[in-house]
Amino acid sequence: MPAKSADLRRAILDQAGRGSARNRPGGKPPLDAASEPSARATQPGRVGKITVTGHFRPEVRRQLKRLAADGDTTVQALLGEALNDLFAKHGLPEIADADS
Repeated sequence: MPAKSADLRRAILDQAGRGSARNRPGGKPPLDAASEPSARATQPGRVGKITVTGHFRPEVRRQLKRLAADGDTTVQALLGEALNDLFAKHGLPEIADADS
């Protein structure tokens, strides 16, 4: 992190009353709600799944959203369908859940 960013971060943390981890005994930040692992609930449809991402031009997303709207479906379903088509093309099992 550049020095300027580190100084700003330290100043913000100090102002918030948390102090910098470097200034604490042992160099560890305090345990509070912000530093503990997230306890937010996972959506049931996402349990046991991971995110697969890629970087594309903004037009790609707009076109996918248009296809989803025109077909009364979701981008998720379209991507599942596309992945299954790719898997089939290469002789692999079609394992992407197109409806989730």
